[in-house]
Amino acid sequence: MAADRIGKLARRFPVSSPYKLRPNPGAVAPGGAERNDAAWDPTAGAQPAPRGTRTPFPLGRTKAPFATPPPAEERSTISRKLEDLLIREAHLTLSRSQLAPALAEQEAALREVVDAKPALLAFQAKEKRQAYETRLAEAKETVQMLRDGVAQLDRVEPHIRRMLRDEIEDLLRAACPEYLQALAARQQKEDWRRCIQRFATRVYEFLQALGNARNMACTGYTRERQVFSQAAVQGFVVAIAAAEKVESEVAFANRIADLQERMFRECGLDAPPLPRLKDTTYAVWVSTISSRALGEAQLQFDTIIADVRRLYEEGIPQLLTQAEAADQGHGSLIDNFLTTAWEQLREEVAVFVAPADTEASVASTERMLVELAKGTVHGRLKESGATRPPMPMRPAGA
Repeated sequence: MAADRIGKLARRFPVSSPYKLRPNPGAVAPGGAERNDAAWDPTAGAQPAPRGTRTPFPLGRTKAPFATPPPAEERSTISRKLEDLLIREAHLTLSRSQLAPALAEQEAALREVVDAKPALLAFQAKEKRQAYETRLAEAKETVQMLRDGVAQLDRVEPHIRRMLRDEIEDLLRAACPEYLQALAARQQKEDWRRCIQRFATRVYEFLQALGNARNMACTGYTRERQVFSQAAVQGFVVAIAAAEKVESEVAFANRIADLQERMFRECGLDAPPLPRLKDTTYAVWVSTISSRALGEAQLQFDTIIADVRRLYEEGIPQLLTQAEAADQGHGSLIDNFLTTAWEQLREEVAVFVAPADTEASVASTERMLVELAKGTVHGRLKESGATRPPMPMRPAGA
């Protein structure tokens, strides 16, 4: 089996591990899968049982690593399943730290053997040919076994990390109010975006109302008395009402931006704020136009229409771009939140990771994933030999 060959090669080419491992306290608690599988059977879908009374959160209070396992009452509130996955991850990391440099070393050794091929080998003495071919075959076999080992890790590690991420997120949702609030704060961006969509609609309607009011202002205007017609006055009223709707959307969008900023601040995250919309006084501006002479009113109309059009065509897209950048920053902060928790949990289980258990753990992890895959709908169909339902026959002549 690939895992057995990996273990033999790892013993032949020992490499110090960058993973911070501590002496395995075998007398206190057995390491790796044996310690956890009794409480968590991944193939039976058993629910993990919570243990202990403490949690490593809130963020930023990482404790000094334990030289020996902490007492039960000081253990974090993590499930057996999560602890088992963390231990398996540590063994996978340790295995890669051994195999990757060994593979690079043996690939270099293979190249040296190939480069040292005697000239005109076919015409050399039989003993010399056999010695070279044996040395080449051994080098190729060693490289292939190491490549198989690395390929095994490439298959297994992504699945374990996905499972771990889900488990840690579940833990954070249950045990860390700050994380929940950060998730809730990020969701405010969707409300803000809906406000911007409404804002864009209101700005467009206002732009139409301004154009209509400007056109109506020329109709029936009494120059002697500098009085606008009743139709023009009605156009001003409609434009003022449209301006007030724009200003209402500005205020509401800014309240959401302020709420999100406050929520992030309360959960201890220095998050980039959503962009605030510039406060406008369009309603007052239109009101003042109605009290001016026609010539000056037309100039004011041209100015305000240009300003609103610039807002609609350039300002709103810029706001959306800024919001997307801020949201990406929020996502990075939340990911860092989870990553930091992950590192804390790795530190907690490191005392249960024994290098001597690595070979068995890697093999056990691959078997576990195969069994889990069989438990899926696709896996059960495959095992039973079932195929996809036949397609209905099309009527003749269809």
